[in-house]
Amino acid sequence: MGNVSGITIGIKCAPEEGYFRAVRQAGLEAVELYLSAEILRDTEGIIRLCNGYPFRYSIHASGEGYDPEGVARISKAIGAEVAVFHNVFFDDEGFMNFIRLASHVHMSGYTFGSDKWHTHIHNSPENGKRLLGLLREGGYSGLVISEARKSLQTYEEFKRLNDFVGSWEQSA
Repeated sequence: MGNVSGITIGIKCAPEEGYFRAVRQAGLEAVELYLSAEILRDTEGIIRLCNGYPFRYSIHASGEGYDPEGVARISKAIGAEVAVFHNVFFDDEGFMNFIRLASHVHMSGYTFGSDKWHTHIHNSPENGKRLLGLLREGGYSGLVISEARKSLQTYEEFKRLNDFVGSWEQSA
């Protein structure tokens, strides 16, 4: 009963048998896999577990560990519909090979250790230009979404974002 009026409700959890059993018993139909470095040590076990349940899947790679090959292997094997990564991984060549397959990328002005959670990419201009450059160099050509909190969803901020991207494109 996790699908109401065409909307599928799921839960984010670690890929563990007890959680999956509870999700199924609750009648939910989708799971977003939280994948830490420790969890990613057993990609085959994750795949076996997921293939044993009829859920729709998405993947959420945590900021604490990173294994692009493992995430890609799991994603393909379980038919994940969405993969969530934090932009702290963009420097890795393996990640860029994986990101080329994405339909869209969410970016923000956040940089590791900063207080710029949910701000537009132009709020950290050096990092924003670097990350956009990495996407371009990596061959990504899809949709990039600048993700920001509601208070920054104004004409002025949208215009600053557009001007920032225009400036970045001209500098390339």
